[in-house]
Amino acid sequence: MNEDTNVVKENKKVGVYTIIGIIAIAVVCVGITYAYWILTRQQQGVNTVNTACLSIKLINEQDEINLQSAYPISDDDGLKLKPFKFTIENKCTKKAEYSLNLEMLDETTLSSNYVRMAINEVGAVSQPTTLSSYSSYDEMKISGTKEGRYIFSGILEANESKNYELRLWLSSVVGPSDDANNKYYASKIVIDSKIEYPTITKCQNTADSDECKLLNNENNKGTNSLIYDGTSDDNLRYTGTNPDNYVRFNNEIWRIIGFMKVKTDTGNTESRIKIIRQDGVGSQKDFGVYNWDSSVISGPSLSIDAFYNDWTTATLKEMLNGIYYESTTGECFKTTLSATSCDFTGTGSEPKGLDATAKGMIDKDVIWNLGGWKDANLTAAEMYQNERGTTTGDHNNYPQLWTKDNDATYHKGVALMYPSDYGFAVGGKVRNECLTKTLYSWWNSSSSTNECGSNDWLKPSSKNQLTLTPQSSTSSHVLIVTYNGNVNTTSGASGNMNSVWPVVYLNKNVKIVSDNTHNGSLEQPYDLTLN
Repeated sequence: MNEDTNVVKENKKVGVYTIIGIIAIAVVCVGITYAYWILTRQQQGVNTVNTACLSIKLINEQDEINLQSAYPISDDDGLKLKPFKFTIENKCTKKAEYSLNLEMLDETTLSSNYVRMAINEVGAVSQPTTLSSYSSYDEMKISGTKEGRYIFSGILEANESKNYELRLWLSSVVGPSDDANNKYYASKIVIDSKIEYPTITKCQNTADSDECKLLNNENNKGTNSLIYDGTSDDNLRYTGTNPDNYVRFNNEIWRIIGFMKVKTDTGNTESRIKIIRQDGVGSQKDFGVYNWDSSVISGPSLSIDAFYNDWTTATLKEMLNGIYYESTTGECFKTTLSATSCDFTGTGSEPKGLDATAKGMIDKDVIWNLGGWKDANLTAAEMYQNERGTTTGDHNNYPQLWTKDNDATYHKGVALMYPSDYGFAVGGKVRNECLTKTLYSWWNSSSSTNECGSNDWLKPSSKNQLTLTPQSSTSSHVLIVTYNGNVNTTSGASGNMNSVWPVVYLNKNVKIVSDNTHNGSLEQPYDLTLN
């Protein structure tokens, strides 16, 4: 996103409540010491309370969360503890999106593996969870902290408030031999909030920004649906049922997912154009149905759990970055156990592979995130966080990133879309409502939920679409976008109904040609040039 782009955004604010305590075998307690608001852009020093129309209130601030005497306790006993209560209240006239995180202070010495946590709205059933099971993040919102855990996110309607209860205790699995004796634990609850999802009002400096050129192109104004997604990266995405995001790449019709903030092997965060080869566009051949992985095809135990959801070793990854990338023939997998010959030369049964011009436009230094989640029951924003987390499948030595360092042989930059790409592509009048719902629930019978998929151009029409994201509770399953319109899970080896849409990032020297004959429609797709 160009820094000169004029975008109206509400100021982000972070509510910080400090929970400081000592967790030890001898004495276990957490005490509330103080609470204050700070602005995310000003994280040094204590700021005065100036919350505009969004506020967070402490109830019984003086109460401590007593963590029961001298030994670890069970979950049943932990849920009986007196909770720390707080209220989030939105007095604004617009919706407020918020996320709740927990950040451990630098002086913390107790591992989050030993801390059990239960947080819920007042009156709701709480499910205890080990703190370390929540997705972690590295960019702390509060100074003086070293470990961040993303807990959940939600939406507050205008003039709505929500009451929460938090309980913490020492896990019952802790024994005398564990490294939990005489340890210190201190953390801060961080509530990050902003008003509504940001939208574009106008764009300047069109000569310097592909985003701005598309926004200001008089030929396609009114048909584009470019919206910033409101994540921490604030990616600019195409949304709606059928936006004008068609682009000619590899002498085929691909579509632009958006202008994404990515990290490269150099460690920089930069904006890149992300495109996808969507099946059934125009008259081009569907890409096809393939297994996500068929790494294990022989041996004494042939079961569904033998197949891995580790992208760095996946057979689909090898195919896309091998024979497809090189436009040649070779082995591929379309069924659970059997290898077959695939021909990507352009004369065989598969689509043609990448030509030299297309390969020269792909950014091969982009780091792909491989974080997963145990199921698909997350909103698009929550899924985006988990894709960038460290929770993955239980395959040994599973990495959380796809880089040249952990996969030098096949890293040529061809992968799949994320579930969050699908979630954030929803548009129209239902967009804001759909972004509050879990992606799994988009298949429900209620008309408003069904409209989520029907207002999303990335919804497949006849076959499920494989995504890059693993199901973290197994070593074999991955997340898919179903033709019913929701996100679900499947075995990576079940190729009979799961098709593939290849995805690439374009390098920074690639520019979009947008003029009277290239307006992004299917009839007049954008063209690409390589400076």
